[in-house]
Amino acid sequence: CSYTITTQCSTTTLVGVACQSSILPEGSIRLFGGSTSGEGRVEILFNGRWGRICSTLWDITDGEVACRELGFGTDNVSIPTFDSFPGEDNNIQPIWLSELQCSSSPQSLSECFHLEPTGFADCYSVFDSFALLHCAQEACFPEGAVRLRGLSTFVDPISGRVEFCKDGVWGTVCGDSVLTPWSEKNGQVVCRDLGYSGALNSILQDRLPLEARAPPGTPIHIRNVSCLGHEDSLGDCPLTDNDDTCTHDQDVAITCRSVGGATGEDGDVRLVGDERNGYGAVQLRDFGVGFIGICPDDGSFGDSEASIVCRQLGYDSGTTTELSDNFGGFFSNARAEGFDCDSEATFISRLSAFCSYTITTQCSTTTLVGVACQSSILPEGSIR
Repeated sequence: CSYTITTQCSTTTLVGVACQSSILPEGSIRLFGGSTSGEGRVEILFNGRWGRICSTLWDITDGEVACRELGFGTDNVSIPTFDSFPGEDNNIQPIWLSELQCSSSPQSLSECFHLEPTGFADCYSVFDSFALLHCAQEACFPEGAVRLRGLSTFVDPISGRVEFCKDGVWGTVCGDSVLTPWSEKNGQVVCRDLGYSGALNSILQDRLPLEARAPPGTPIHIRNVSCLGHEDSLGDCPLTDNDDTCTHDQDVAITCRSVGGATGEDGDVRLVGDERNGYGAVQLRDFGVGFIGICPDDGSFGDSEASIVCRQLGYDSGTTTELSDNFGGFFSNARAEGFDCDSEATFISRLSAFCSYTITTQCSTTTLVGVACQSSILPEGSIR
């Protein structure tokens, strides 16, 4: 089954498909588009095709019937707002049911009073014309587990909203508490717990796309967390949940750095020269252009940044030094400049929220920026 490519199509008309299913009986329902199996847009099967239910007259009683039909309880039933589940174009799916009116006794939505399905039932609202439903929270295990969910603007699975398992329910983590703002060390602990080597970035929910935000009814489990950086999991960090000022706009999402070798991943560093002794020209691994050197023009790479590089290489601290251009070559004429680093950052990356830089191809000098790393682990007078 193959095809060819053309750029000379004579029409703007699109070819579509209408898929049918013969496995489920007519009138079956499902929840579609939520972040868990217990929430989403309510869809019903007629004529072998899934379609929507008009939101006109849709209420909690209708939702309870649907939740029972799907095998959920009715203790946590709620009707989410439209922007919680941004769906596909309203013209794509038929509207099978409208003006649905359930009592508490029916066992399925198809037993409730409704207008006969035509596929194009009228809805009073054009833009939010489908029924939404939240039946239950997704259960989680084990206690204290973390996961990333919902962020589609980065490559999965290394990005997403941080969620924490507490009392069997997934909840979010406040990233902008008045008492304890989110730190890079918190992100490092979360990413290591998930099997990655470190946190590149963090972002608050109010700056996330709608599809990445926590669904309505999601609890905020952690409001103040102050990891020291050595903990195995977020639950091992000093934390409290007594800050009632947090809202879901302050939920934190992070991007984790993939585990990689010494020279293979964005954010890795190496020294050209006497690397064995912690001295040489700095080369940064950039995800876009490979290994690059540092341009000294703006003076933004100082001893603080040198110490970050040295700590990443296993030393305690470091200082900057300028080296002649014959000290070591580079694979790209691009250079890093405009460093903006927190002194406690653990590595440098153009994507990092904690220690980032910009790219220039207009460096005015061929002088190389190097570092001299120090270690206080060995006592004075040690030999090798």
